[in-house]
Amino acid sequence: MMRTPQKAFGMMILWVMATGWIIFPAQAADPGNSITVTEASGSSQTDRPLTLSRVFAQGDIPNFAKARVGGLAVPTQCDVKTRWPDGSVQHAIISFKATLPASGQVEVDFINQAGGNNGGALTQNEMLAAEYDFGADIQISNGSLTETAGARTLLNDGAYSYWLQGPMVTQIILEDRSPARAYDLGFDDDKAFHPIFVATFYPGSNGVRVEYIGENMWTTHMKDMDYDLTLTAGENNPAVQYTKASLTHFGRTRWRKTFWIGQEPGAINIDHNFPYMIHSRVIPSYDLTKVVSDSAIQSEITSFSSRDTDINGNGQYNKAFGTTGGRPEIGLLPRWSVRYLYTFDPGLLDAVLGNGEVSGHVPFHYRESDPNRFFDDLDSVDAFGRPLSVDARPTVRSTLQSGAASQDLMTYPGPISNNNWQVDLAHQGSFVYLPYLITGDWYFLEEMYLWAAYNVASSHPNSLSWGRHADWGRIHNQIRGEAWGLRNLAHAAFLAPDGSPEQRYFTQKLNNSLAVYEGEHNITDGAFYDPTPGSKWEWGRSVHTATDPNPLHFIAEGNSGLLQGLDASVVSAGESPWMFNFWHICMGHIKELGFAAAKLQETTAKNLLNQILHPDYNPFLVDNYRFPSRDLTGKYLTTWAQVRAGHQDSSDSSFTATYAISYAQIAKGAASFLGGNSDGSLSGDAAYAWMKANIPDQVLNDDPTWAFVPRSPVTPPPPDNAPPTAPEGFLFR
Repeated sequence: MMRTPQKAFGMMILWVMATGWIIFPAQAADPGNSITVTEASGSSQTDRPLTLSRVFAQGDIPNFAKARVGGLAVPTQCDVKTRWPDGSVQHAIISFKATLPASGQVEVDFINQAGGNNGGALTQNEMLAAEYDFGADIQISNGSLTETAGARTLLNDGAYSYWLQGPMVTQIILEDRSPARAYDLGFDDDKAFHPIFVATFYPGSNGVRVEYIGENMWTTHMKDMDYDLTLTAGENNPAVQYTKASLTHFGRTRWRKTFWIGQEPGAINIDHNFPYMIHSRVIPSYDLTKVVSDSAIQSEITSFSSRDTDINGNGQYNKAFGTTGGRPEIGLLPRWSVRYLYTFDPGLLDAVLGNGEVSGHVPFHYRESDPNRFFDDLDSVDAFGRPLSVDARPTVRSTLQSGAASQDLMTYPGPISNNNWQVDLAHQGSFVYLPYLITGDWYFLEEMYLWAAYNVASSHPNSLSWGRHADWGRIHNQIRGEAWGLRNLAHAAFLAPDGSPEQRYFTQKLNNSLAVYEGEHNITDGAFYDPTPGSKWEWGRSVHTATDPNPLHFIAEGNSGLLQGLDASVVSAGESPWMFNFWHICMGHIKELGFAAAKLQETTAKNLLNQILHPDYNPFLVDNYRFPSRDLTGKYLTTWAQVRAGHQDSSDSSFTATYAISYAQIAKGAASFLGGNSDGSLSGDAAYAWMKANIPDQVLNDDPTWAFVPRSPVTPPPPDNAPPTAPEGFLFR
């Protein structure tokens, strides 16, 4: 008996609903918070200092984390950066010592302790003591002119702040981030070069890790600079660690180099426990049954090794963000980051961190240098030295100067170039989220801030439907740009340390966007409902949608330029379902991070749920390039029969393609976030089950970029443990 694909689809849904037998790859309820440290130098390391970054599941560590090495509790310094709403540790940087056998492994897990052991950090005089030989210089030269910034001078002058404090490790940030800019360098009065050092001291060890950071990103002082660069380390007999001649330091960029004074600890590799990272919700639910092959690992390492990651290099990133087609940085996380999470291969770690360094080379960085502005909406925090703020400059644009009022323009004293980069939101990768998660490096945190600030200030400042409403900072872009921009904004808000002005600023701007979206979708039971004229919700409702009914929950309006494959005699506008799927993935992730996005995610997800399950639509259209959104009068389509009729050909009986980065795989990944959602009798679990059954999984082993699965537990099979027979015509591919 032959059935059409649509009838087979209907039979499958009845089968799923009747049996309740839906197989999802299982995620462990609590995989434990341990990590595995492998000695990688080939020689045993006694009392090796370890500092690592960890996000804990809510409630796991009530006060502070204490390490147990091989089951034995050891003295531990815990620098807590953020806490969950219940007060338990969310993100902390943890330091302790462990003895590692040559080429062997130790397991480290974490238990609670009452205090963080944060007293006893090295003092200024102790850090200046001879045992550390502390000194590090950045020297820039142009012809006969030479300028030098010295870390020891900054330390001696008291120009530093603590990032990590305790008896295990002291880490300080050395810079003058005041209007005096006393240590800034340049060959004229503009002094565009801002030097920063980050120094990490381990008492009992003579080694000091030094990060050298060079910035050219002041809002009123930046300009392209040409210089020869020399970096030295050590106070007595300083050693040259790095040189680069004829370097152009482009405006809006920064760079970082890291070296050691004295003895660098031996090599190690850390397995950060991917299942626990998923359990903590800092990483979405990936399919843990996938296995990345050695050949795929080596291919990624080879690709990375062939790219330039030195100052001004672009690593594996495409400088022209808007280049069409799939590429490895497009995804919730880049391909190299996902492959690393599945393997914790040390070569892939080099790719994760090396590509993270590249973030500094992208010309999007702005640091406020006007001393007469406030960072926040309360006018309580000075803007100077902080990322670009739309509260400080309400009409500024990070993408270009047009549209800004004269008082909000950034005034550069000289020309700035883009070094062939073309930056946008629509193709914006996640450059530094994972690098910061696994290192806790302050440099990567600042990069997250700067990306988020760029995105908030990117849209036109007007209060029309295509604007951001000045200091509200609503992110407006193509729907994919909104998805990626909100992801990077949420990451900065999530990991900004508690009590920091950046945490409040980025959370507020994220909430502003969410409130506008709730208004657009007429969500009256969400976190931001406020019909008062002038509210963010009401602006989204009255300006962005003109109160058009949108019963099918289209995320964007669509336009007449997006009609490829659609019937222009039936519909006037189309949209891109794959862009919607980027949104569904990002919004699901933002919801899991704990932001107030639940109602918005559940409401907009109904669009995808119905594409897959509604009997008047064909689920094989879910991977089409376009799908209809508006009728010939310009109103939203109101039935799924209308949407199907708007396709030139709606009879698809298979997906266009199912390779690893295909639209079908992206749609399946998006459907994984439907778990627990419903629309009437239609179930998100059933929707994912259909996608799982009809789109092959094996292609995701080597590239699991889109290999998301629901967090829902596996529904037990029937008592005899045998799966029921699929109905005739049920399509498995």
